[in-house]
Amino acid sequence: MLEVNSIYLYRNRKQVFKDFSLNLKNSEIILLEGENGVGKTSLLNMISGLIIPDKGFIKICKKSIFELGKQRKKKFTYIPDKNCLKENLSINENLKSWLKLSNLRVSNDDYQKALKIFSLNGIQESLVKSLSQGQKKK
Repeated sequence: MLEVNSIYLYRNRKQVFKDFSLNLKNSEIILLEGENGVGKTSLLNMISGLIIPDKGFIKICKKSIFELGKQRKKKFTYIPDKNCLKENLSINENLKSWLKLSNLRVSNDDYQKALKIFSLNGIQESLVKSLSQGQKKK
């Protein structure tokens, strides 16, 4: 499902990756760990298409991440280490802002189902600053 092939990446004149490859099949999970500054976040940013490697390629389901375009959003979810929530807005206000920014249209039924799936129904008017870290990640 995920193929990272011979990527090279330089950041701030420092080589972060040299001929790095990784292959993950469906249902495989890996733990990505290492010292600060070794490239964990850079790797995830390349896989999500936020950073372009200097050399090499990344494929999801045998298609380049750039070839996938908007379909990429349906193939995987990336939750960065920092949340981008506005603490003084409610869950609903945050979600609706992000939906608008991403140009996604979601029916009210699907919206309500998602709140239920993530156990956020009933608290969607709560301010983000009052939520637990787990609720913020959801």
